[in-house]
Amino acid sequence: MAIELNCRDLGVADCDWTATGETPEDVVEQAVEHLKKEHNIKMPDPEVIMEGKFSDDPLNSEASEEVRLVVKRMREELDIVPTDEPPDAEPAIVKVTTR
Repeated sequence: MAIELNCRDLGVADCDWTATGETPEDVVEQAVEHLKKEHNIKMPDPEVIMEGKFSDDPLNSEASEEVRLVVKRMREELDIVPTDEPPDAEPAIVKVTTR
């Protein structure tokens, strides 16, 4: 099933461009290229977005607010979970003993 993402999904109001691909990686590559060329947005490399090496936290990122917002929306729209995020923690079950 093809995956689609358009500029409007990312917050670019005056653009009807749409990326289509078989995987989120395909779509991210197309979107990054388009955003750089057509909108002069200084996007990080697709690998950085996919692997979670880009922080959308303003305190931990040197990127502009515009870039952080676009990356955040891209991850949300494509349901991208960065590969370096730890899995959800499971509750620990331990036996507590007293002396």
